[in-house]
Amino acid sequence: MTDHGRKERKTRISPQVRQLLNHLVLDGWTLAKSAETVGWTLDWAQRLLKRPDVLALRKELLQGVLSASASRAAKKVDDLMESAASSAVQLDAAQFLLGCEGIAPVSRSESLHVHQGGSPGLIIQYGVIAPEMLEGLSLHPGMHAALIEAQPRDVARIEAPKGPGK
Repeated sequence: MTDHGRKERKTRISPQVRQLLNHLVLDGWTLAKSAETVGWTLDWAQRLLKRPDVLALRKELLQGVLSASASRAAKKVDDLMESAASSAVQLDAAQFLLGCEGIAPVSRSESLHVHQGGSPGLIIQYGVIAPEMLEGLSLHPGMHAALIEAQPRDVARIEAPKGPGK
């Protein structure tokens, strides 16, 4: 029943409308070609496609096509993941399949941190720091004195760390 107490009238979809929708959805024809085949103008076909009952049938047909194609599409992506010549294509296929299961790839984000002042965030210098090197830097209060005090007393033993194989 509608809001006004009247029964809803179930609309009957004519064979011509079904034929139009079959050409559109199943055959992949344009609306103009489909309308011409059925004997209608393009304007009339466009008006019909706005009706709720016609839209519902169109949606039902589309879901059937998509359902049938989904299995083939999944198999195609799986084949690409296994046997594509390009590793980039294999990776894209794998990420797509994981995405279908709700597993998203790790997103890498780069951030740029703009320091206030003229010094970098971290200074690593091997060897002795000459006090005049610290003069122009804008350091946290107390950092200047801490760097001077932290200097080793025996300069001869300071070396840069050696990496593996050196």
